[in-house]
Amino acid sequence: MQVFGEIRTGCVPRLRSDSGRAELDTDERSVAKLLSSEQQQLAWGLFVPFEQVQILGPITARTWEPDGGSAAELWAVDELRFLEISVVADDDPETAQRALEERARNGGLTLDRGQEPKTTRVLRHLARRAR
Repeated sequence: MQVFGEIRTGCVPRLRSDSGRAELDTDERSVAKLLSSEQQQLAWGLFVPFEQVQILGPITARTWEPDGGSAAELWAVDELRFLEISVVADDDPETAQRALEERARNGGLTLDRGQEPKTTRVLRHLARRAR
């Protein structure tokens, strides 16, 4: 678990429902179809070779909104499944972190000491699977 601030660039395509799944379930799985025009322009400007990009997944994620200053996300892909619990604290973040860890342990959770960002963990898993 981490006390963190998240920066979102708006460059990651996400399907929040089945509405975009038709594009993924066809034989012609195009990354470009999943991106907004702004995302396509950014990718084009960065010379992203769409014809070489492979769609990986799916990733199932469930989010619980903050409760008492903490929030949770459950991510699952294949056999990989983990829960990230976070807390945002403007004052005394170290104490908030310790309290969150204690609350998690008291709830029967085992804390993973080898922490890394969830996106990194999932992308590494998907990359190994794609080989």
